[in-house]
Amino acid sequence: MHDLNMRVAVAVFKNRVAPRLDMVEEFHIYEIENGNVKDVERVSVSSESHQQWMEILKERGLKLILCGGAPQFLLRYLFFNDINVLCGLLGHPDTVIQMVINGEIQSPSPRFPFKRYRRRRRGGWG
Repeated sequence: MHDLNMRVAVAVFKNRVAPRLDMVEEFHIYEIENGNVKDVERVSVSSESHQQWMEILKERGLKLILCGGAPQFLLRYLFFNDINVLCGLLGHPDTVIQMVINGEIQSPSPRFPFKRYRRRRRGGWG
């Protein structure tokens, strides 16, 4: 990671990184200073709607969420609210954060994440 002073949220489901962002029970919000975890805040969002927990994250000034995967509607909403999402992560939240700090996982570059890909249809590619 280039910026070693940041706040990062990890989507958590049953004490592991949530496999999908829309299945999140709580967020672990890590405050990282000089490459070390200074503080961890646990925010339960299991009873909140998607919009409510996204507003909670915006209020806390988060710019990066780590998770296993995310549906397009959540990616769009977060993108337009200047919050990056890094998907494809598995494991314990503390382990994933340490990998981010060590530079083993790179932060996504800002881009429009909704490029349409060709999908295979019955009878071939279309």
